[in-house]
Amino acid sequence: MRSRLAVESPQRVSDSAGGAVTSWLEIATVWANVTPTSAREQISAEQRAEKTTHRITLRYRNDIDATMRFTGDGRTFDIEAIINEAERDQWLVCYCVEGTTA
Repeated sequence: MRSRLAVESPQRVSDSAGGAVTSWLEIATVWANVTPTSAREQISAEQRAEKTTHRITLRYRNDIDATMRFTGDGRTFDIEAIINEAERDQWLVCYCVEGTTA
């Protein structure tokens, strides 16, 4: 467990125009292993975009779901899937896509 990551949950916040925007609320800070699993280039509308996926392993928590994300060291990892490894409530393995910090 070498990486210190913040776990963030999306929150809908009213804006001044009567609509709503998504804001991120930090719910925890955890130690985790971040392992790149693949990189894939995508060509879309004549633009090159790289999509990097990671496996993030941390101690088991029951308050993390796939709507959340991890942030740390200027990086953002959107959670796509979560596995309770061996269903023993010891480790969570989160499969994530690295995105932007915006």
